[in-house]
Parts: sequence; C-alpha cells; structure tokens
Amino acid sequence: MLLLRKLALLASSFLSITSANPCDSDWGNLCPESDLSTVGDCLKAVSSKLSPSCTTFIALQDACAEDIRSGKCPAFEGDTTACLTEWNKPEDMSPECVAAWPVKEVKKEKVKKERTGVDKLKADRKKATRERAAQMARDQHPQNPKNVKKKKEL
Repeated sequence: MLLLRKLALLASSFLSITSANPCDSDWGNLCPESDLSTVGDCLKAVSSKLSPSCTTFIALQDACAEDIRSGKCPAFEGDTTACLTEWNKPEDMSPECVAAWPVKEVKKEKVKKERTGVDKLKADRKKATRERAAQMARDQHPQNPKNVKKKKEL
C-alpha cells in the first residue's frame, strides 16, 4: 500500500512537471482520444470551446508550423512557446512566426522617490547597518590578508 502511494505521488509530480502546455486541460477534456500528431486538428475543430490561452497557443503553432516541421521546436509540448519565442533568434525563424510572437511587456523603470524626514533616517540606518555587516563579513573571511597566518619557516 505504501509503495502504491509513493508511485502515485511520483506520477503526479512527474505530470505536474511535464504539463506546462496551455492546451493540456482542453486536450484532456475535449480531445482525450487524440495523440500528439492529431491533437492540433482536434482542438481546431472545437475552437469555440477552447480557453483563451489555448487559442493563443494554437495560433502561434499555426503561424510557426514551418519552423516546427523543420525541427526547430517541438509541437504541442510544454516548452514549445519558449522554444519559438525565446530560445531562437528572430532571424532564424520564419517571418510569419516572428509576426505571431506575443508582444513582450516593457518593464517600467521605478522612479526613485527622494526620502525625507523619518523615512530618510530609517533608510540611512538600514544602509549603515548593511555596510557594517558586509565589512564584518569581509574582515572575518579566511582569505582576508589580515586573517592569513604566516607560516613559520623551519
């Protein structure tokens, strides 16, 4: 009985690691009889019932079909999107595929507010404490020249 529990736990952890495909739940619910080679056609046939993330994934797969067929990336696997959009350079992919890539969000730089009053005092104290701790760590490090004991010559 304990062995069965361990096997079930191992199987569930393996499935959770490998099930990063955005269409996994749709595949299981709408096309359970399909295998990897037929799942795309099956999901397209029921496209009105698909989740938005699966619809986006299928559109990317369609636009990048030439690149997938050429073996640059796998089809309908968890890392397909990453392979198509991040692991390959745009110049190595077909123009249709690159045009279908999701738009990456541009991270906004945080504007550093000037601290005043009590906030500035607290920030200054924290900074001084961090600097003292870092200096103590450097001073106590065994490779610090101050800490290296000179060997006596015989």
